[in-house]
Amino acid sequence: MRRAVWLVMLLMPLWAVLFVTSITRAAEGPDKLDATPRVLDQFKFDLRHAFPAMSVKLEGDGIVRLVIPKEDYARATAQGQVLSEGYYLAIAGANFGAPRIEGASLLRMQITDVAEEGKVRAEIGQATAAKLKRHLFVLLFRPLDVTTARLKAVTAITPLEEGLPPASAAPADPRAFQEAHLAKSLVNLRQIGLAMHNFHSAYGSFPPALVRGPDGTPWHSWREILLPFLEQQNLYEQYRFDEAWDGPNNKLLIEKMPDVYSDPIHGENKDHFTHYAAITGEGTAFTAEGLKFDGRKPVLGKDTRISAIADGLSNTLLVGSISPAEKVPWTKPQDLVLADDFPVPGDKGGFALPYKLPVGNCGAFLVADGSVQLLARRRTWPSSARC
Repeated sequence: MRRAVWLVMLLMPLWAVLFVTSITRAAEGPDKLDATPRVLDQFKFDLRHAFPAMSVKLEGDGIVRLVIPKEDYARATAQGQVLSEGYYLAIAGANFGAPRIEGASLLRMQITDVAEEGKVRAEIGQATAAKLKRHLFVLLFRPLDVTTARLKAVTAITPLEEGLPPASAAPADPRAFQEAHLAKSLVNLRQIGLAMHNFHSAYGSFPPALVRGPDGTPWHSWREILLPFLEQQNLYEQYRFDEAWDGPNNKLLIEKMPDVYSDPIHGENKDHFTHYAAITGEGTAFTAEGLKFDGRKPVLGKDTRISAIADGLSNTLLVGSISPAEKVPWTKPQDLVLADDFPVPGDKGGFALPYKLPVGNCGAFLVADGSVQLLARRRTWPSSARC
C-alpha cells in the first residue's frame, strides 16, 4: 500500500517549508509493527519550538537514549524550547545534510524521561528498534494542534522516500517550491556552522578563511579544511596541502564537491561552484589575509577565537549565499572582503538573495552562534535586514 504524504516543517526564523514527498509504507503482517492501514494526514511542524538534531543510542527492549549537544541544548533552552514527556514524531536518518536522507524513517516516539543537559529516554518498541541502524540522528517534534490520541494512531515506523524537486521543474505551487529548497539551504548552513564550532573545539579557533602557500598566493580554502568535520574524511585525505587548490591532484577533486556547499535553488551544479562564501576582513570572524604556511600541512588553531569576537556571536555573520555567476569552484580560496564599498546584498560581487519570498528577495546566512538567518536587501549594509 502506498501513501503520499507531505510533511510541512516550518523552520526558524521564518515559515520555510521542507517537503518530504512520497512516504511509502508497505502493508505489514501480524508480526510486524502495525497491520492496520492508516492514512497519514498532512502535518505541520513549527521547528521554532522543536529541538536540534539528537544522536540516538539503542539500549534494547525498544528503549533509546537521545542526546542533544550541550551547546544546542543550552541555546534551545535559552529560547524557551521545552522538551517534556509524551508522544512525538521524529525523522531518523544518518545524514541530514545530504540531498537525500538515505534509509530515513518517520518514527512515533514516546518520551518517558527528560534528564538534565539534554539527555532523553524514549520508547519506540522492539520492532521499531530492530529496523533502525546505528549511528543515527533524529529530528524530534510535535505537530501543531494534534491530539495525543492522533499521534498514538500514527504507524510506529514509516520508511521515507525523500528528495527535493529539481530547480528546473515547473512547480504547481511556486512558493512551496522556493521554501522547499530554502529549507535545504538552511540545513546546509547549519551543518557548516556545526562543523565550524566542532573545529573550534578541536583547534581552539575557527578555521582560516584561506591559507597562503610559500609563494604568498591563496592555496587553500576553509571549505577543504572543514571536510573532516562534515563527514568527508575520505575526501580530505585525497586533498594535497603541498600543492595549490588547482594543482595537478587537487583540481581532480573539484568534481567531488560535497552537496553541503551547493544551494538547491540554483539547480544541478554541474560546474561545482560553491554557493556559500565567508565574509572576511576587519570586524569579522575571519582575517582577509588568512594564514601562511611552508607548503606542508597548515598549522591550524591560529585564527579567530570565539572570545575575540567583540560584537558577540549572535551579531557576527560567518557565511552567506553567493550566486553561481561568481563562478567560484568550491576548493578555490575566494570569499567576500568587508570594505567601505561592500556591495549591497543582491548586487554583483556581494551576497546573493536567490529566494523570492512574500517579504521580498532574501538570502540565507550563517551566524557565528551557529544559528541561520534570512536577510533581505537594504540600502545600508550591514544593518538590521532580516526577512
